[in-house]
Amino acid sequence: MSRPSTSERATLLAGILSGFPQLGQIAPGDLLSLLDAELGSPAALEQFVPYTRGISKRARPPQSILHICSGNLANPGILSLTFGLLLGSQNLVKLPRNTSANDFLQVQAIPAKSELERFIAALPENLSADVTVVRELSDTQIAQSEVVIVYGSDETCGKLRRKVGWNQKFITYGHRLSFGIVLQEGITPETAKRIAWDTAIYDQQGCLSPHDIYVQEGGPVSPTGFAAQIAQELELFKIQASAPKSISEDSADSDVKPDLCRHYGVSFERSLEEQSELMHLRSSYTFRSANDPRVKIWQSEGDDFWTVIYEDEKQFATSCLNRVLFIKPFRKLSEVVEATALYRPYLSTIGVAPLAGLPEQFALTLGALRYCELGTMQSPPLFWLHDGRPNLADLVTWVEREESTDDTDIHR
Repeated sequence: MSRPSTSERATLLAGILSGFPQLGQIAPGDLLSLLDAELGSPAALEQFVPYTRGISKRARPPQSILHICSGNLANPGILSLTFGLLLGSQNLVKLPRNTSANDFLQVQAIPAKSELERFIAALPENLSADVTVVRELSDTQIAQSEVVIVYGSDETCGKLRRKVGWNQKFITYGHRLSFGIVLQEGITPETAKRIAWDTAIYDQQGCLSPHDIYVQEGGPVSPTGFAAQIAQELELFKIQASAPKSISEDSADSDVKPDLCRHYGVSFERSLEEQSELMHLRSSYTFRSANDPRVKIWQSEGDDFWTVIYEDEKQFATSCLNRVLFIKPFRKLSEVVEATALYRPYLSTIGVAPLAGLPEQFALTLGALRYCELGTMQSPPLFWLHDGRPNLADLVTWVEREESTDDTDIHR
């Protein structure tokens, strides 16, 4: 079986990714453009290409990549494996322990339980030959990997760092936080709907999920009135998610329509620990709202699907997740800078409405690594710099070739 070329790999991968609408529309040309943006040219993977002043270069992809995937969100693992396959590397995928025990590379007729497993199951033979899946990882497997990519908690990243050698590339995507800012001109019903979407999908489990929304005072609706609009939109989202579309488990083609529960990780299930935490939080803020006019709470009736808390306290509040959103008022952007300063090292994304209204000076001062329109926080483009770093350029090693010239003076 011959190995596919870079262009052929891009075509095969784009075809599979079309069955995962949560990742957006990714065409073969998009993957090749990503290579062009990060490596200078897709051809750099297959031949020496001009660099500068008599020097040409070629990108050497890692021989082996270890992808250690987290259990809370499948998208990063799907894209990480996509990038490894696009480069032509051998890929070892460590799945979370709570995923299916089926080997989908061999038994593809059995439906996968997670989106990452479904992606692996859909790989054709000339791509799946470059993928090995494990659920338990040995120190030997770590040591034999040229690149180790970890998605997980800071604790997990720290433990694995101690097992990686000096001659291995170690890339981590640890704990991050995100929030939103709504300027006066952005206080609209459409923005409320967009915030509900960003909050609700993936059960608010990802690093791109907003914990807080800062709403500027003096707009057409007060911050408390806007909080009520967000609560209404979350209830509409709940109604929509309660009747998911029926999609066959083996579908992986362009006809797949987005399904909230399957593709966007929307769940009505809670662990006992999560139920207890949500019950305690709701009880605490219900008591506070009854005794303090600066605090208000909205919550879904009959379940714990969503909770919106308005608090006239600017200090950033970390959510317990599962669609618990804090709304906080502000007058000047400098107040938001001060309120979020303690969390600056952990900031990932800030969604803004409207994004054009955020002065560049504050984009740098706030300290996030990504700014986007609200409603797109959970849908970064293929070309985004994940946690401020490139997706492909970090993985390759460059080999250069210096052309000889007639005026070369070896004694110079």
